[in-house]
Amino acid sequence: MWANSNVVLTPTIDGGGQERGLRSGTENVAGAIGFAQALYLVEKHRKTEVERLESLRDGLEQQLLTVFPDAVVSGAKKRRLSSHLHISFPGLDAERLIFRLESRGVLVATGSACAANKGTRSHVLTGIGLDPRVADGSLRLTLGKLTDENAIQRAAAIMIEEITSEYERIGR
Repeated sequence: MWANSNVVLTPTIDGGGQERGLRSGTENVAGAIGFAQALYLVEKHRKTEVERLESLRDGLEQQLLTVFPDAVVSGAKKRRLSSHLHISFPGLDAERLIFRLESRGVLVATGSACAANKGTRSHVLTGIGLDPRVADGSLRLTLGKLTDENAIQRAAAIMIEEITSEYERIGR
């Protein structure tokens, strides 16, 4: 652990005085080695995993934009996380859409995990100037290690059906 010498820290575990008296107890050598190995493996495969996720994300994005050209994707492509797609469907209620998608096994969110279930429009989306109609129709999709092309195709098909149905419901 690194700390500025001017910072006074309170010990988390009292005892034998290890770790400069801040965390007593025997060091978890196996845990440290395991963590180092995990970091090694992540770094070893990071470039190919980023490329794989970007390809999946971009494919899903393209399918949705082809059917819904008015959809708004947040962020410049090169500056977005490879594992995230934030897309807005103007005029739709994203909360309602989430329930429809979830009932069919497609799990999405309206925002960050820390802002979930607040029931309010994202201050971040309004802060970057998104129209309220766009912000209210925003979905966040997260891809991961287990996401594959089949999952993307299935999610895209279900999303297209449900979003189309929602637009029809509101007369658009």
